[in-house]
Amino acid sequence: MARIKPRRIEALREGIDDLVRRFRSSGTIELPDAGVTLSLSEAHALLFVHRNDGCIASEMAAHLFLPATTLSSMVDRLVKKNLLERARTEENRRVVRLHTTELGAMGAQHFLAEQLDHCEQMLTALTASEQLAFIEYVDKIALALRETPNQK
Repeated sequence: MARIKPRRIEALREGIDDLVRRFRSSGTIELPDAGVTLSLSEAHALLFVHRNDGCIASEMAAHLFLPATTLSSMVDRLVKKNLLERARTEENRRVVRLHTTELGAMGAQHFLAEQLDHCEQMLTALTASEQLAFIEYVDKIALALRETPNQK
């Protein structure tokens, strides 16, 4: 693969930076129905559990690229906010499954609706064929990043 020109890398960084600032002016998500504020990581964790009801913490940690200790304290905060609950299985009492509460499900749906609105705003700027190409490119990049170890 040919070396990528630094000005292209900088142009991409600026574009991503603009999008992040546009769609997340603060690092928090307000859940009006719950009367709580979540960090962006907490909102992603809540959405993951909502979409993967009964998951275990290690599955969520892998999805969010977080160490188990960080995830454990995050789950504790979400439980205290009455958004998640832990449940031990009858088959193996050591296994703890995570579930959203009714309030947590509402919060996850609120966060998802906000994400979908942002995606619609981005796609509106493109023609139908550009939309398909953009989605294909984003999927390709996401897949490549999933297959690449997290580098710091």
